[in-house]
Amino acid sequence: METSARVMILSIFSHLSLAYCWAPTMLRSAPQVSSVARRIAAACHDRPRTRLGPRMSSVPSTCGEDALLSRTQKFQAIFTDVDGTLLNKQHQLDPETCAAINEAVNSGVKVVMATGVFIQGLLVCDNEGNAIQEIKLGRETVQELVTYSNTHQITIVAYTDKDMIVTSETNKDTDVLRPYNEPPPTSVGEEGMRRLGAEGELCVYKMMFIGEEAILKRHRPEIEQKFAGVAAVTKAMDGMLEILPPGASKASGVRRAMQALGVSPAACMAMGDGENDLEMLKLVKEAGGLAVAVGNAVPKLKEVADRTVNDHDKLGAAEAIRLVLESNAKLS
Repeated sequence: METSARVMILSIFSHLSLAYCWAPTMLRSAPQVSSVARRIAAACHDRPRTRLGPRMSSVPSTCGEDALLSRTQKFQAIFTDVDGTLLNKQHQLDPETCAAINEAVNSGVKVVMATGVFIQGLLVCDNEGNAIQEIKLGRETVQELVTYSNTHQITIVAYTDKDMIVTSETNKDTDVLRPYNEPPPTSVGEEGMRRLGAEGELCVYKMMFIGEEAILKRHRPEIEQKFAGVAAVTKAMDGMLEILPPGASKASGVRRAMQALGVSPAACMAMGDGENDLEMLKLVKEAGGLAVAVGNAVPKLKEVADRTVNDHDKLGAAEAIRLVLESNAKLS
């Protein structure tokens, strides 16, 4: 059965983020494949293999032009964030972005999703979805985070090993997770939160404070200082402060994905919008690849990026993919 775009689970996945690879195979039925990958695959399913239309105008970036003009090797892979980058404001894949992905795949360029969307923990998986390595927060750290949440009256959720996101009580803060195709948070009460991380209880791979951005911004320095060495703090978007095991980053997963695919960072383009995409873009840029920020990206990401394209709701991802295709065509 032919489809215009297909998704398979990548051989090796990350500490923070799952990496999926568009490839000419059918969608794998591994348990770790999340609904976001299935939704994107469905969005591309049986779409005509149309070529992209006229090139969209991007935000000027001399550095980006220089990086492309001076290239002597073709791009072999594209690593892209999903929400806020690949998908539009409705969390959908625009037809032109899908067409760009198809054109890239058909030309031999691997397209990989690097997403922080929850999928049964922070895992390194083989091609059948079996866990090779997992990384989790320590029980003491988990309990100190729960205590901090209670003391300062900030909502916190825990991402666990049972395809569950748990919290003491669901509220308007936890409702913001609904659009992201993650399991709905489950209320376990204060007692349930106190048992997290204990032997025989739920393991915790990630925790996240949710609330008003101004409140989280005020507390972040204290949280970073209090949990230095036992947890890493990052942010995918405003109103959400992620607490991860030390050393966990999107870059670590992308590096493993590159090894699995047999590509070097210099032969890759990385694209994102959030703070948690920063290390991924640095990894690629420092090796001589192309780092791209969409127009709606946070300022610190734009500072690192070689090039800034239009925002995610104005086909920025399609524009970035087109840059890769045009660069490869010139080197053919």
